[in-house]
Amino acid sequence: MINIMKTNLIVINGACGSGKTTLAQKYAGNHPLTLCLDIDDIWRSLSHYRDNRPESVNLAKQIAVEMAKVNLDEKHDVVIAQIYREVNYIEELENTAKSCETNFYEILLYLDKDEAIKRFIERGKAQGYADGFRPGSSITLDGKEKKLEVMYNEMMEAVSKRPNTIKIVPKLDDIEGTYAEILKNIDA
Repeated sequence: MINIMKTNLIVINGACGSGKTTLAQKYAGNHPLTLCLDIDDIWRSLSHYRDNRPESVNLAKQIAVEMAKVNLDEKHDVVIAQIYREVNYIEELENTAKSCETNFYEILLYLDKDEAIKRFIERGKAQGYADGFRPGSSITLDGKEKKLEVMYNEMMEAVSKRPNTIKIVPKLDDIEGTYAEILKNIDA
């Protein structure tokens, strides 16, 4: 049984454009001193990160784990929004939560593949990119829709190995409803 008095390490997984970051920021905004980690931001803060893949990716992940430990040890929540395509890192985060005597929640914002790609492209168009893809991004450089399909398939393969993942279907244009679903599952 989970002790709700403990702090929380919450992983919000989902396809690109599913609302992960928005929901993580909303959670942090409603829970003082929550660390809202964006591993991509950490990755981009490393000099020459693109020229040094996969080392820079692994380094960003390890920095995120250490940051999470500090906040959890101080008895404050951590929320991480990221598309997870490998089980090892999710397991590392779960082990970090255990070592910090913290609740661990793994949430998947589930969309079917076609809907996920459609939402990603619509978001990109709303941000001013004519075809929905930011020029120079890794998704654009690696094949656009095909890259999104590969990422989605890898994410779903990883999730299939994680039986305790909480699956929530994010409602289009209803961040409040989706957020309420997350809170309901965390408080359960």
